[in-house]
Amino acid sequence: MLIELQVENFASIRERQTLSMVASKAVKEHGDTHVFRPEGEGLDRIGLLHSAAIYGANAAGKSNLIRALWRMGQFVLTSDREDLEGRQAHGLLPPPLVPFKLSPEWVGRPSRFEVTFLHEAVRYQYGFTLGSQGVVEEWLVAYPKGRSQVLFERGPEVAGGWYLNRSLGAKTRDLQERTRQDALFLSVAARWNHAVLSPVYAWFKNHVRFIDSSIPWDYTVQRAATDPAFKAELVAFLRKADFGVTDIQFQTVPVKSLRFDIVKGLVEADESEQVQPFLMHRSSDGLGSVPFAGLAEESAGTITYLTLAGHWLDVLASGNTLLVDELEGSLHPLLVRKLIEVFHNPVLNPKHAQLVFTTQLPLLLDQDLLRRDQVWFVEKNVEGATVVFPLTDFSPRNREALQKGYLGGRYGAVPLLEEALI
Repeated sequence: MLIELQVENFASIRERQTLSMVASKAVKEHGDTHVFRPEGEGLDRIGLLHSAAIYGANAAGKSNLIRALWRMGQFVLTSDREDLEGRQAHGLLPPPLVPFKLSPEWVGRPSRFEVTFLHEAVRYQYGFTLGSQGVVEEWLVAYPKGRSQVLFERGPEVAGGWYLNRSLGAKTRDLQERTRQDALFLSVAARWNHAVLSPVYAWFKNHVRFIDSSIPWDYTVQRAATDPAFKAELVAFLRKADFGVTDIQFQTVPVKSLRFDIVKGLVEADESEQVQPFLMHRSSDGLGSVPFAGLAEESAGTITYLTLAGHWLDVLASGNTLLVDELEGSLHPLLVRKLIEVFHNPVLNPKHAQLVFTTQLPLLLDQDLLRRDQVWFVEKNVEGATVVFPLTDFSPRNREALQKGYLGGRYGAVPLLEEALI
């Protein structure tokens, strides 16, 4: 479960920015549905939010904020780029070293990422800084009984460059020696199945998920094609959204992948197979179903919803954290509202899954849907750097017309447009 994210010197983000999922004690509404009390020692006084909405103008940095956590996780999962035999792994994402480029003095500074989260009833605070030469600093703090315990730390400010807690075991020193400058210690430890550190790695691998417009529908389709119970859930999910879909069928089709050789030109690669979905639609007389010829005949909204569906159902079933960039893409605002409401429903979300999403839909600024502490704004300052701030900074009243205030510019985070664009 996500508690807090801090990002510094990444893409449009310059100074350190924070996104918090901790519920404000000053906000009282929807306490039984939008807020939950996590289990674990020392956590009885904290309330976490089931969802958070991030608003801002185009190019303000909304996507960069949540993408920072995803890129952070990808680096955790791939920074140790060798297999167990020591061979280099290929096809992995580069480290998230994308400094703020509009200020020359920041280009050479390290990028900093830190996330506080709850996993297996223990609160963790993990982070690292990256420079042009690799990992500058890395740290992990645990709160097993509500009290902080530094498990490890590396960096120029640490005596000897490294600190390893005795609880990690004597063999952990061997893992330190295996850790290259461009690799994270957490990644190395997990590759060697370290008993204490592997669960932290597992949170990034299994408990946080990111979706944007580039995510294909393959995940949802592959799951439904191999899991009848999941398929039944998916079909019910589609039916309730009023797309006219009554069922989903699958067909395995041959696919030829092509590659381009600079000398030989276009070269045909090996033929493979791919599962293709075919949605069944309710016939005009309401007595039967008609198959469409693949997704090419489906609307953009149907494809978007199909793509979301698998991740949505998985996260709710497991209690994980879902990050969605531009949630409303091709979807009707009332459908988007219903998707958010699912996370606030104790029956539908018994494991306290969390949703963090970016949006530009003012319709969602409704205190019947979102608490005042669930709304965040992103805008760029005069120097072009992203600034993140919560709605609660403006002390809005309970039942205040948030949509009207936002569109009127009271909270900022709206585009400053010329009177005539052309």
